[in-house]
Amino acid sequence: MAVAAALLTAVGAQAEDPVPIDEEPLHKLRFQNGHVRFFDVRLPSGYRSVVHLHPHDGVFVNISPSETEAEDWGKAPVRRPGRTPGETYYIGYATRPKAHRVSNVGGSVYHVTDTEILRGCGGPAAAPEPGREIAVDNAVVRATRLEIA
Repeated sequence: MAVAAALLTAVGAQAEDPVPIDEEPLHKLRFQNGHVRFFDVRLPSGYRSVVHLHPHDGVFVNISPSETEAEDWGKAPVRRPGRTPGETYYIGYATRPKAHRVSNVGGSVYHVTDTEILRGCGGPAAAPEPGREIAVDNAVVRATRLEIA
């Protein structure tokens, strides 16, 4: 009985260890080159992600909202309201990597993209094209918004 309890404890602890982001089943790697990795993330209502690690800076774009719970590894979950479609933001994970899980506690699919910045392209950022709004602009990346009707 003690051996079974120890085994269950070890398996339970192992199940919570963070995995690389590309091993989280619904974080789908759609594109990769020497500079970026692009993940398409679609979490159906009720889905609870595997604890996964974000080691690289990222630019996120919300496509469709749903209420979520974000649970940083080893901390209590925090409920978040649905984000605005088109909302674009940067998170500097390279200096502070983060392991977490996201649960979709809302009634619709939560869809977000994550473009990880693996390394810069070099040189100064180009000026945005006329009519394009700058969504993110910092020392790591500049992203402009292009709306497709």
